[in-house]
Amino acid sequence: MDKFASLPQGYDIRLENQRGYVGTLETKGQDHYVALDSPDPRFGRFVTIARQDLNGAPLGMKVVVELTAVVSEEEAHGKIVEVLGDPGKGDVAITGIIRSYLLREAFPPAVLAEVESLPPDPDPADLETEIAQGRLDLRDQHTYTIDGLDARDLDDAIAVERLGSGYRLWVHIADVSHYVRPQTELDKEAFKRANSVYLVDRVLPMLPPKLSNGLCSLNPRHDRLCLSCRIDYNAEGQVIAGQLAKTVIQSKVRSSYEELREIFAGQEPEGLPDWFLESVSLARELSALLSARRTCRGALVFDFPETKVVLDAEGQVADIYGEKQDEANQIIESFMIAANEYVAAFCDEYRLPAIYRVHEDPPGEKMDLVLQYAEDLGLGIHIPRDIQPKNLQQLLSKIKTEPYGLTLSEMLLRALAKARYDTEDLGHFGLASQQYCHFTAPIRRYADLVVHRAVKAELEGKSPGKRPKNLKLVAAHISEMERVSIDAERDSDDQKIVEYYADKLGETYQGEISGFSNSSFFVQLPNTVEGSVLYASMDSGYIQFYPDRLLAQNRDTGEYYQLGDQVKIQIARVDLERRFLDFKLLQHEETPLHGGGGKAGHRHGGRRKQKYGPHRAGKQTGRRKKSRNQHKLRGKGRKKK
Repeated sequence: MDKFASLPQGYDIRLENQRGYVGTLETKGQDHYVALDSPDPRFGRFVTIARQDLNGAPLGMKVVVELTAVVSEEEAHGKIVEVLGDPGKGDVAITGIIRSYLLREAFPPAVLAEVESLPPDPDPADLETEIAQGRLDLRDQHTYTIDGLDARDLDDAIAVERLGSGYRLWVHIADVSHYVRPQTELDKEAFKRANSVYLVDRVLPMLPPKLSNGLCSLNPRHDRLCLSCRIDYNAEGQVIAGQLAKTVIQSKVRSSYEELREIFAGQEPEGLPDWFLESVSLARELSALLSARRTCRGALVFDFPETKVVLDAEGQVADIYGEKQDEANQIIESFMIAANEYVAAFCDEYRLPAIYRVHEDPPGEKMDLVLQYAEDLGLGIHIPRDIQPKNLQQLLSKIKTEPYGLTLSEMLLRALAKARYDTEDLGHFGLASQQYCHFTAPIRRYADLVVHRAVKAELEGKSPGKRPKNLKLVAAHISEMERVSIDAERDSDDQKIVEYYADKLGETYQGEISGFSNSSFFVQLPNTVEGSVLYASMDSGYIQFYPDRLLAQNRDTGEYYQLGDQVKIQIARVDLERRFLDFKLLQHEETPLHGGGGKAGHRHGGRRKQKYGPHRAGKQTGRRKKSRNQHKLRGKGRKKK
């Protein structure tokens, strides 16, 4: 990282790979040690604890360790600083995840003291003052929110109107910057957290609930301060005009994706006003137009489900299923993307000190492997070396109905660069967008709050002009915190998944092969849960993995194992502490060899001469990357863009 001025006092940044140490206290002879849930690359999984550093911790308990010395690549010493409890209990496991990622739970007293003085709703006199100073009064507008049923932080509302033969879209975003001012304790804490974290059984919000669920949440029939984006479209969905403004709104309806699905299915819920149904119909039309225009320019659409873990009142898993985005979700996503692009263009035009959402061109090696495999399949699609989003979009469309389509789509997603934040507007490859930022979720993302402050300063004629030297540090910090949050959310899902299967040892399921490593292949069940079949656990034969073709072969029988093959498996092992799930193969339905046959290890086609040899040993080729453990389950984050 370049050297930039340090941040103001109290704005601590998160260092890359910074972590906490959590594991189970065990003993061997006279020696005590903690077996960490996740190994450390410097010394491995075990931390030696001297007797005087046990601090009364009982054996077999999950504990938090503070390192005192790293002696060698195989030895580290530490002391126990917290006992979390029985590692077999789900709430203890989730607390362990929170500690291992150094996530922040309770808000400091100084932050709560600042929030305590805020009212539950804006003071009417203050609203009139704001309006007198130029804030638009849009409280009579037909405005509504659409979110999941369980959402509490409603940071966006919309209004859609007919404009001649076209449309007028309003995207209203909570004016968090009105309440979270720079240099306050509240702002310092929001910066440290950088985003809300949506664990499987709880939310760790960026802002205290009084703000996130109350004063800044666009709850129905409550006046709220907003920063609003108005975009006018012609009948073809082209932008013809727009405006950014400080506003006062009042959401009239709190709708949900579930309710929209009923409306689209012709089952209109009772009690909804006619204007709402008319507006939703317009929103549906406009969203379809915007989606078609994004597709035309090459935006990528990955049509695979997200793992949804549903808990009951006691915190036990009630259901696990794959949840796909449907038209109801896509309406809001389309409008949020439109607002983010409009605001990014505004920030570019006025050279504002903003932070942009950047998704760069895909890196070479990972993408080379995926595209070589796609070529071996004989799909008949030419992918140039200078890859454009349109090329990958064509590939996704081609494989959509193939048995390996879902897995190859996930491989393609993982081969793309990771989105991040930057002070330069470098564009968004996945959306095929030249200008993009995050503007629509300041309740739960600090990046959006930075953008709001820059935009408001320009609207108020107070633009700071020169870009602050520390803005690059801010972008790096919130990028790192986003990665931390994604990992923690995934681990919390995985924890509940292994708890769900812990009492299902021996049960059988159908699935399909979804990836490979040198020691196992991976099987995805219909509910999207993924586990491994170790080659060593298979009944007979020597299994050879060919990374350049993404398949394995039993060298004794000649049988091939390929992406998309249907298998029957049995739950063989569940490791609750490290969140492992291993399967035993019972039956395999071999499909015709992808690419037209040939000797194992021979690569058909020849798009590139790059070789993929032994240096790939141990990598989870063709599978969602697991951050630490080779056979870890997959799990994904939540919330819309």
